[in-house]
Amino acid sequence: MANKQQLATLVTAYSYKSIGRELANDGKLPLEGMTMPKILDYFQKYPQELDVYIPRDPSFVFFQENHGASATGSLSVSLVAERSIATDQSLIPPGALAWCFSFDSRSCSFRRC
Repeated sequence: MANKQQLATLVTAYSYKSIGRELANDGKLPLEGMTMPKILDYFQKYPQELDVYIPRDPSFVFFQENHGASATGSLSVSLVAERSIATDQSLIPPGALAWCFSFDSRSCSFRRC
């Protein structure tokens, strides 16, 4: 099973950088006992800090606010719920078809998505 850093690298090709560790390095929160609820609570109290810390993690994926309009992909075509997927354009050309499977751990079998 991939850890968070490996998963971020696999998904975005950028190295994961811990926002919690960045908060600790800047003296905002103690590193000991750092948890996601503590990080979320910090950003609830100081929402302006999100703009400082989120960009420090290059693996973070940003989405564009669409104000209710349909979300579009890299080809400026509307995405289809449960059918559109994000891909690495260096591996799969934009607009290419993909055949996806998921593993169902309850039945120990693969199923088509």
